[in-house]
Amino acid sequence: MTKFEILNEAERRTSDSAMDAVMVDYSGGDHDFGRCTRWLWTGGGGSLVARMASGKVLDFQGLQECRMMPISISAVLTGSSATPMVAFF
Repeated sequence: MTKFEILNEAERRTSDSAMDAVMVDYSGGDHDFGRCTRWLWTGGGGSLVARMASGKVLDFQGLQECRMMPISISAVLTGSSATPMVAFF
């Protein structure tokens, strides 16, 4: 998926309800979704290093437990510490 396609998909899906979900597993390296999320749930506190739909990499520090974040990301990167995580599409 190209950056342009990811951005268009992210914009198109901002108001839709989630239709799919996957457990995030970055223990063996980055978890690249191949598409952008609508929401990300973090069960435990910690940090999240994520590639945003724009391609920028952001490091979210000090996440609290049990958070639903309405963010459009294409990957969770190593360096994250919040577990478990569920990505909603």
